[in-house]
Amino acid sequence: MKQNESRTRLKYMMYVSLMAALVAVMGFVPPIPVPWFPAPIILQTLGVMLAGVLLGARLGALSIIVFLTLVAIGAVPLSGGNTGISVFAGHTGGYLLSWPLAAFIIGYIVERNWQSINAWKVALANVLGGMLLMYLMGSLFLNVVYQMPFLEMLIGNAIFIPGDTVKVIVATSVAMRMYKVKPLIQTPRPRHQQEDNIKWDEPA
Repeated sequence: MKQNESRTRLKYMMYVSLMAALVAVMGFVPPIPVPWFPAPIILQTLGVMLAGVLLGARLGALSIIVFLTLVAIGAVPLSGGNTGISVFAGHTGGYLLSWPLAAFIIGYIVERNWQSINAWKVALANVLGGMLLMYLMGSLFLNVVYQMPFLEMLIGNAIFIPGDTVKVIVATSVAMRMYKVKPLIQTPRPRHQQEDNIKWDEPA
């Protein structure tokens, strides 16, 4: 029994480490600066979405916390090469701090709807956690720390919507395929969804 528990913990640690590494690798894709907005367009938010939809609330959030901890100690860089604890006080600090909560919310929504999961529910989870929450926390941080107008900053996030919509589609597509092949979320499927003749909804 203890041996099985140890193997399970080891498996979970491996999932968390691999997801943290994936987010780190995405940091090698250069950011796209937005001249009129203090935060750039980056790929790593796709990693946050994948963490939530693939690992669930607890492990997804943990993988992002591990990644941000490595950033804080200077072990891995963010997109653009920035690293160290000071990045959390910069203009993108609010967005970074939202990442673990975003992964948790995405994973929580997926877990709560697991018995009837489909592409639309996964996409909605990504929109709520991977887009709206990040926009809200990032704008609030800019308002509180840098005294930038909250509403103006919130509206400015519209520049991210096209790219983030693509990320939602990608994360949803990857998740739906993983759920069919090898779901990593530790929530049991109902028996009727384990049968081969059941067709899960695919993203448009």
